[in-house]
Amino acid sequence: MVDKIQFLPYLMPLYSYLFSNEWNNMLILSKTPKKNNGDFTTDWSNAAKGTIQVLESLTDETLDQAIVEGHSTLGWLGWHIATAPVFFTGFVGLEVKPSTEQDEVPNKASVILNTYKEISEQVVSEVEKELTDEMLLEEVDSFGTSTP
Repeated sequence: MVDKIQFLPYLMPLYSYLFSNEWNNMLILSKTPKKNNGDFTTDWSNAAKGTIQVLESLTDETLDQAIVEGHSTLGWLGWHIATAPVFFTGFVGLEVKPSTEQDEVPNKASVILNTYKEISEQVVSEVEKELTDEMLLEEVDSFGTSTP
């Protein structure tokens, strides 16, 4: 059995972020249609700062660690968080892609962090370039549900 206590220093930033007012506000804001690109990019940038702080807590040595044996590792979770915006921005037709295509979880924490930073910057750039204020009010299909 893996000693769960040893993982607390690595998980605390994630949990404190997920349960912070900033994250809860972001969840509420994500369900509220944005009036313009500036609203969205401001909200996105603020949330990205917190995500970057969480990803900065990962080290090469912790990437293979899981809280419970057989479950997702910190590296897998970090990589999932870093690359998830690529999938979700596709719902609205944005083309956001990391500069390196990689199916496997990287073995360097810096790759996860830098990939997220790159993708996050691309999201802002693509939204400013491709989405009009009117498009932000349109609903899109997200897993069978209409979402603003």
